[in-house]
Amino acid sequence: MKKLLTGIAAAALLATTAAQAQVGGNLAAPPAVNIELALTGAGPALSETTFNLITGDYYRLTITTDGGAEVLFTAPTFMQNIWMNQIVVAGMEIKLFGGAAAVAGVEVGEGGAGNVQITFVPIRPGTYPFWLDEEAGIGGTFIVE
Repeated sequence: MKKLLTGIAAAALLATTAAQAQVGGNLAAPPAVNIELALTGAGPALSETTFNLITGDYYRLTITTDGGAEVLFTAPTFMQNIWMNQIVVAGMEIKLFGGAAAVAGVEVGEGGAGNVQITFVPIRPGTYPFWLDEEAGIGGTFIVE
C-alpha cells in the first residue's frame, strides 16, 4: 500500500510539473517584439552583435543596410531552432508557416539600401552564431533562454 501511495504521489508531481512547462495561447500573436540589426559601410559595421531572446516569445528581426555592402545574413543553426512565420523583402511577404529548416540565410543590400524582416518564435534554448562575413569574422550571436 505504501508503494502504491508513493507511486501515485510521484505521478501527481510529474503531471503538475509537466503542466507548468507548457505555454498556452498563440505564440505568434501580434505584437511582435522588435529587434534590429543595422549594417553600415562597406565592412559592414553592425549595430548589435548579441541578441538575448526568450523561448516562446514572438520576434520581428529587421535587418537594414545603408547600401554600403551587399551581404548574406546566415544563421543556419538558429534557423533550425526557431518557428519562422515569414520573411518580408521590399514589402513582399514570403510565408513559411514554420518551414525554417530549409532557410539558412537572406541576402541584404542588393541594389542599395533596404531592409529584410523575419518574424519568428525561438523554440529551443541555446547559443547560435550568425554571420555577415564568416571569413572576416563579421557576425554575432543569438542567445536563447
